[in-house]
Amino acid sequence: MRAARSSPIPAVAVRWLTAVFLPGAVGRLLSLAVAGTPHRLQLALAARAGRGSRAVSDGVSRR
Repeated sequence: MRAARSSPIPAVAVRWLTAVFLPGAVGRLLSLAVAGTPHRLQLALAARAGRGSRAVSDGVSRR
């Protein structure tokens, strides 16, 4: 079995990704606090979209 990660991730990349994703997470929390939870249709669509992305993350093509 191969290791999941063959080399360490550079600190610059980790900091850059943190700078990109942290404001989005804060915005999501503010949205939940102000507007409440999303509509059930949005939750269902998000759940459906999440199931389809596993093939890409596994590196397996479904063609």
